[in-house]
Amino acid sequence: KPKTLTPTPGGSMAGSGAAAAVLEGHVRAITALACTADGERVVSSSEDGTARVWDAASRQTTHVLRHPKAAPISAITLAPRTRVAGDGSGAEDPS
Repeated sequence: KPKTLTPTPGGSMAGSGAAAAVLEGHVRAITALACTADGERVVSSSEDGTARVWDAASRQTTHVLRHPKAAPISAITLAPRTRVAGDGSGAEDPS
């Protein structure tokens, strides 16, 4: 039976109030949960060896990342997306 992920408005998990959303997909226990700074995506990891990226609005999985040996994924960290421009020369911009 698929596991359900039910984050609540206070950031806690199911059992402490009404669920804000139910995200189904992991088949083993969920080990970590994070939300992007813009609130558009939720990322979860699981003992099933996957990390899933969810669209918060539609509550659908957009990406599934699989550990190559199906080992449990115990933690996740999100970093801001930044763009870096350069010409590849390694030289610093003189301006």
